[in-house]
Amino acid sequence: MRELADVLGDYAGRTGRFHPRYAIDVGLRAEREAEPQAAMRLLEAAIANPHLKGADKESALYQLGMLHESWFKNYGAAAHLYRQVMDEFGGSPMADQATERHRIVAPLAQQSGSYQY
Repeated sequence: MRELADVLGDYAGRTGRFHPRYAIDVGLRAEREAEPQAAMRLLEAAIANPHLKGADKESALYQLGMLHESWFKNYGAAAHLYRQVMDEFGGSPMADQATERHRIVAPLAQQSGSYQY
């Protein structure tokens, strides 16, 4: 999985290579297979692609927040990503989930000094 993540990660952020949704799909699979580093690389590459729009972008941001929260305990990064989902996609069901997650992780991030809102 890591080799695939490396290859897709190299190309996912570039425009015109392939749709960034492929990187999201493989990133979610990597997370299910307990390879959070590979998942993070793929999701970050997909988000960097300017063709990523709408629900795909919302999903990638939210899942990246979940990775930071669950696997890496980086509550500041998670809170920032959840806030981005809330700001860009307010009113959607995933934004509602991001709001709930943000309520949990923002105080933890503030305690560690890694997040200001």
